[in-house]
Amino acid sequence: MANRIICYVCGASSSPRAMVRLFVLANEQKQEIAVRRRANLNRPPQIISDIDRICFNCNKSINSEIQDVANDPDCLRLNVLHQTDSSSCLFCNRVEDTSRFSIHCRVKIFVARNIFVPDSCRCCEVVYKWGVPDQIRRFYSIN
Repeated sequence: MANRIICYVCGASSSPRAMVRLFVLANEQKQEIAVRRRANLNRPPQIISDIDRICFNCNKSINSEIQDVANDPDCLRLNVLHQTDSSSCLFCNRVEDTSRFSIHCRVKIFVARNIFVPDSCRCCEVVYKWGVPDQIRRFYSIN
């Protein structure tokens, strides 16, 4: 089998000529979309390196998404927090004494980090008393 490279996003295997380099400084938006799409396909997270490439299909799809966003003046992109287990604490994964975030805490997180926390996310009493705003320093916006 000749020199084959795996697409960073979809995992398709192809020759280097049929791939596009992902690690280019001018491609920050393309890298963000590639990371998001990789996560949506349930592929393990991986830091983008200088050897990572994407296939022509993924590249075309990502470029069209970038163009659609650029051409739509009403487009708004939100960073939405996704919690895998809705019964455990968002910060420490405790299951005991959890309650939903208050609207006040959710607004504070959105204002401080530009991250939307859905109504279903929970927090334990220990972290809540400790101070939820102190814990949101761990979260960073993609943008």
